[in-house]
Amino acid sequence: MSSNKSTYAPGYVPSQITHHEWRTVENSAAYLLPTLRALSSKSDTSPLLLDIGCGSGTITRSLASHLPNGKVIGTDISDEILSRAKELCHGTDNVTLKLANVYSLPFEDGKFDVVHASMVLGHLDNPVAAYREMLRVTKPNGGIVANREPDLSICTYYPRSKPMDEFHALQLKVMGEGAVIGPKMVHLAMEAGAKREDITPSFGTWCYASPEERKIWGGAFLERLREGNLGKTALEKGYATKEEIEGMIKAWEKWSESEDGVYGCMLGEILIKKGM
Repeated sequence: MSSNKSTYAPGYVPSQITHHEWRTVENSAAYLLPTLRALSSKSDTSPLLLDIGCGSGTITRSLASHLPNGKVIGTDISDEILSRAKELCHGTDNVTLKLANVYSLPFEDGKFDVVHASMVLGHLDNPVAAYREMLRVTKPNGGIVANREPDLSICTYYPRSKPMDEFHALQLKVMGEGAVIGPKMVHLAMEAGAKREDITPSFGTWCYASPEERKIWGGAFLERLREGNLGKTALEKGYATKEEIEGMIKAWEKWSESEDGVYGCMLGEILIKKGM
C-alpha cells in the first residue's frame, strides 16, 4: 500500500539548485504555452495558477511572465528552497510563495485555472493521491492540470562509454518507478478520477549541449554520485562498487569537458481538462 510520503531525495546542494534554475517555461513547460496565451488574452479576467514543487522558483517566475494579468502561487515542502525562490522571484509582483504539501494543499476546492507540476510526482510514494489533490483545487468546467515527468530509460548521449552506460542502469535501479513515470501519467490520472477524453498526452525533451549546459547537467550527476543519495544507495545496497562509481565520476567529468558532448532525455507531459 502506498504511503503519502513527500521527500526530495537529491537534496538542495548547489549543483542541484543550479540544475533546477536552468529550467523555464520555454525549456520545461512549452506544452503549456497555448493555455497560458489563451488565459492572458482575456483582459477581463485575472487567472490564478498554482505551481506545485516550485523549488527555487525559476519556472514559477517564468509562468508569471506569461500571465501578466494573473497571479501565480508557488508551493514547496522545503523552507530552505523557498528562501532561494523568494530571492529569485523578488520584484515579480504577481508571484506568491507558500510552504505546502501536494497531498494536502491549503486551498479550497476549484480555486485555480491551472495547476502545474514539473518533475514532482516521480519523487512521490503516491502519485495518484497527488493527482486527486491537484484536481480538487482545479476549477471545474475547463480548469487545467499540467504535469511533466521523466522517462529516464530513454536517454541518449555522446561520447559513449561503458561507465556512462553503467551509470544509467544504476540510476534506474536506485530511483525505481519514479525514474520512468513519464509514460504512465495518463494511467495515473485516470486512477485519480480523470476521464480519458479529458487528458491530452505529449512528450518533450531536454537537450544539454553547450559548455554551460554540460557543466550544469554533469555537475548535478557528479554531486549525486560523490555525496548524494544515488552514490550512497548504490554502495549500501551493493548495486555498484566504489571503484565502479569512481569510473562513472570520471566518465561524467570527461563528458562535461567534451566539446562535442551532447545529452538528450525524454519526458512525458499531460494536460487534464477538468469537467463538471
